[in-house]
Amino acid sequence: MSAFAARPNPWPKRALAAVAVVLPVAALAALGGFLLYQDWQARTESDTTVQITEVCAKNLTGLQDADGRYGDWIELTNSSGLPVDLSGWQLSDDPHDPDQYVFPQTTVLPAQGRLIVWADGLDYQDSAGALHLNFALNGDGESLYLTSPDGETADVLSFPDQEWNLSFGRRQGHDDELGFFASPTPGAENADSFLEAWDNETLDCSVEFSQVPGSYDSAFALTLTAEEPDTLIFYTTDGSDPQDNGSLYSTAVKIRDRSDDPNEYLTQHCLNDTSPLWVRYGTEQVPKCTVVKARAWQDGRWGPLCVATYWVGTPTHTLPVVSVSADPDELFGSEGIYTSGSTYYTARKYSLDMQLPGNNISGVEIDGTLELFDTDDTRVLADTVQLQISGEGSRSQTLQKSLSVELDDSQYTMTIDGVEYELEEFTLRGAGCGATYLSSYQDAFLSNYLEEASAVDLGPQHSDPVILYLEGEYWGIYMIREKKNEDLFERHYGVDGDTVVTLGGSLNPAESAEAAGLDMARLEALDPNNPDDLAWLEANFDLENIVQFVICNLVTNNFDGALVPNHNVILWKTETIDPDNPYADGRWRALINDLDVTFTDPENRAVPEQNRVQNLLEDGNSYGGSYTMAPKLLVHKMLGNEDFRLEFVQAIVEAMQTTYNTDQMVSALTDWRAMLTPEEPLNLARQEAKASGWNWLHQILYGEPFAEFHVEMADWDSIMDGMIEYLTQRNTALTGDLWAYLEPEMTQLQAEGLI
Repeated sequence: MSAFAARPNPWPKRALAAVAVVLPVAALAALGGFLLYQDWQARTESDTTVQITEVCAKNLTGLQDADGRYGDWIELTNSSGLPVDLSGWQLSDDPHDPDQYVFPQTTVLPAQGRLIVWADGLDYQDSAGALHLNFALNGDGESLYLTSPDGETADVLSFPDQEWNLSFGRRQGHDDELGFFASPTPGAENADSFLEAWDNETLDCSVEFSQVPGSYDSAFALTLTAEEPDTLIFYTTDGSDPQDNGSLYSTAVKIRDRSDDPNEYLTQHCLNDTSPLWVRYGTEQVPKCTVVKARAWQDGRWGPLCVATYWVGTPTHTLPVVSVSADPDELFGSEGIYTSGSTYYTARKYSLDMQLPGNNISGVEIDGTLELFDTDDTRVLADTVQLQISGEGSRSQTLQKSLSVELDDSQYTMTIDGVEYELEEFTLRGAGCGATYLSSYQDAFLSNYLEEASAVDLGPQHSDPVILYLEGEYWGIYMIREKKNEDLFERHYGVDGDTVVTLGGSLNPAESAEAAGLDMARLEALDPNNPDDLAWLEANFDLENIVQFVICNLVTNNFDGALVPNHNVILWKTETIDPDNPYADGRWRALINDLDVTFTDPENRAVPEQNRVQNLLEDGNSYGGSYTMAPKLLVHKMLGNEDFRLEFVQAIVEAMQTTYNTDQMVSALTDWRAMLTPEEPLNLARQEAKASGWNWLHQILYGEPFAEFHVEMADWDSIMDGMIEYLTQRNTALTGDLWAYLEPEMTQLQAEGLI
């Protein structure tokens, strides 16, 4: 079996670490396999002049900043006899994002000097001139990366699980020796001795599993073996890391059918707007699997984390299957990232600030593992990962939350139009928040469709449908979706992500439209018949892109997009010009984003002012200077130009005949429906919510019973029929709107035989 190395994890219990030094392996086995920990440390180069010399990741009552806060801090030391200009240097706790924080201009580290920076996530410079980074330290242990302006790694410091008010760093005069200091010395020389030294040497020994991961018809005994002799094996089946919570392996592990086991994690309450008193989730039994994690141990050293997921007697899935596992407390405990959390419900109980975020929107990142199985049951990917809850409203309002996944040592192969792309990070996306059609995944459908059908590249995120098992329990249909990151811009437009600035995006976001050079005031005052204004518009916007972006929102009737004030618009441009790349021209373009609330009301008549064509012509919304209204405002202004108006109507007509051709879209959606259909019964049952035994109290307090949630396949089929009905009607309705509001242009196109 293949193995893969884990990232730094918690430090062992101090007393047990001392025992490990003196007790032989056999004695440890007799003691029942006490958990020890020795993790890897990226060794720094001895000749580096600027180093990370000390950190404090659990500062409770120690060093204070100028505003009286006790934040995490990092000490940088210049060991040379000359000052070092840190302008443009980078500091990060993410190896995939080395420029997470970039030191501002005029940041100078004096000769033989030390600099304290606050790693508290606040991203500002305080009144004392101290720098506050845009990320915080992980008290459970992680690695820090210092990078010079030329992209070379200057220093790496890895640290284990930290203790309150202790610091961790390099022993004075011995940079390759690491450990805990009894008394932190921020801004001064480190001590020449440790309270406790840290031996970061790892064991180069993997654990092999007797059975290939995947599905089996009947139960079996799984044996674990280590590659090296005289080695102990510790394992878990609850998702946690064996070095934290493992059992000493002595006899074969029983792998059995777990389908009849009670649901454990599906029953967890994870919605922030519903009291757990009224509702019960996970009432329908779902398929389950067993995730076995194992590590070898020898002489105080741990081997890499190895994982294998097994199903026994579970249904055969028609989509690839992903198994994601992590420490169950970190996922579903009182501080778990998937739940609202104890703090949130304490605030609710005492009517405190209801804006207090739940754990599920905290942005905390945890360690986990991920395995991907193809439809033939072959495991094609296994790796340790970093996990976060992803999304906006869906973080707190949906059962099937999205997960941001960062692979540690592997890449996911996504095939798009026959071309393979290797992704180091992606999103496991649920059905979305506020989606018009339950479990239709229309955002993924439309994005994939536009990838193939649209003549103008609007930057859609490609999605691959999968089945997710989370912590050993069936979780439902998900999409592996590429992120709006450097890889997406490189794939679609061939531009270097470092040169891109976005408004509304996660990649290099600008603080404001003004800061990014988008003059909304001039756009709002635009005269569509003034040559100077038209020249300015042409120089600052890719008009074809903006027009096609608006048409996409118009045809799909996106109630949560560009034609609605302040909703889901991402604008981007390159800050450098590449004459050989038409997309790297410094002009603003729109990126398609969030198509969950589409295919609604094909005739646009439910609310009169939401007639999109009428709304484009009549200034029906206050733009308020928001960049989110730039695409609509641009088209609205330019419709005052006769030539543009004709070109715009012609572009809509052509789009309905090509990209949004009725028969073509209906055929694509029918195929999408057929792909989802075999998996939907389980997916819908997993989302069921029933009233608790306190429903009688809900009736008394609110005058009505709690609204239970239950959807049958017949209901889902009706939903999909409604989507197809939308597509069969939409172009006819939109054509009617064009005749109603833009009759001269339609008449001219008709005379030219274009309609």
